[in-house]
Formats: sequence, structure tokens, C-alpha cells
Amino acid sequence: MLSPQFNEQVLSFVRDAQLPRVSCDDLAPIEIPRPPLEEQRRLVAELDAEAAQMEAVRSLIPRFEAKIQRVLDRVWGNGTEATE
Repeated sequence: MLSPQFNEQVLSFVRDAQLPRVSCDDLAPIEIPRPPLEEQRRLVAELDAEAAQMEAVRSLIPRFEAKIQRVLDRVWGNGTEATE
């Protein structure tokens, strides 16, 4: 949508110089190029794998927060006896 070709097509629909407007009907016939279906599938698989990794990392956050809290409690003696 940032390509010069797209902008040129959109500007050809502009009707008002003060407040340029383009209707949805004007935009509907504009073809937006997209990668071949196999490339789209590859990208989706890659994004799915990244999302799974992110979820795995997110699931570790509560564990690490609890671990940090235990260390702080031990160091500062919050609620438990400090060990030396």
C-alpha cells in the first residue's frame, strides 16, 4: 500500500482537493500483490513456530518470578529465617 503504483491508483480516485477522500468502492478493484500460496504457508508455519516459542517462554515467567522472590526472601529474611 506504500508503493508508488498503489498511491497513483488511489490518487486517481480523489475527488476533493481540500479533504481528499476515497471510497471503499474505489479501493475494492485495486489488486494487492501477495506472495505465492506456498510462500504464504511457509510464512504461517514460521510465525506459528515463533508463537509457540513465545508461549513457552511466557510460561516460564511465573517460575522465574517465584524463584526471584524466594532468593529475595532468603537474602532479606522476609517471612523466613535468613541463612548465613
